[in-house]
Amino acid sequence: MNSLLRHHGCCDGCHQDHSCSLSTTSENNCGNCKLGPFIAIDRNCTPMSNPIPMCCGIALGVNSSPTLSLNEDAELISTVTITVNDSDNIVRLLPSIWSATSSSLVTDPTLRGNTVEFFIIRTSDNAVIRLVFNTNFDEMVTTFTALDQPGAGTFTYNLFGRLIRSTTPVQSEVISSVNFTAEQLSGTT
Repeated sequence: MNSLLRHHGCCDGCHQDHSCSLSTTSENNCGNCKLGPFIAIDRNCTPMSNPIPMCCGIALGVNSSPTLSLNEDAELISTVTITVNDSDNIVRLLPSIWSATSSSLVTDPTLRGNTVEFFIIRTSDNAVIRLVFNTNFDEMVTTFTALDQPGAGTFTYNLFGRLIRSTTPVQSEVISSVNFTAEQLSGTT
């Protein structure tokens, strides 16, 4: 049975009935719900006795701040590990990388730039989950979303960066800050 409203956060096994009254959607009758209200109703506004949370967990990445140089191997920027409870669930990955060229400024008379490649790999089978490119002339923030359905279990994702092109004279790309999150979403709607 599909629910119309679901908990947006983490509920550690809460399967209690909750009221479907819109005036009580902010009520939290379960001591296990940590990140906010929980309500799950079927299409007849009947509380579900065994709801499936839309979001079952969020994990934050462990980051490094490498300098990317031309013609070098990709550098590990961040790693995140998440446990997926159900093989139908989806992992949403959201990296946001702030980087800067090592010597170019948009105010320079000769504009120089870098093209940077970012990609996410699932380590269990070395699958490339998402690949993006961005061009930088000074500073940039690259943010993108990737979806993966790896099955049930614990999975680690690595975020890599590589400088693939730079105008002459060649300059590096400095990774200044990284936020890399993984979130488990219910595969059923």
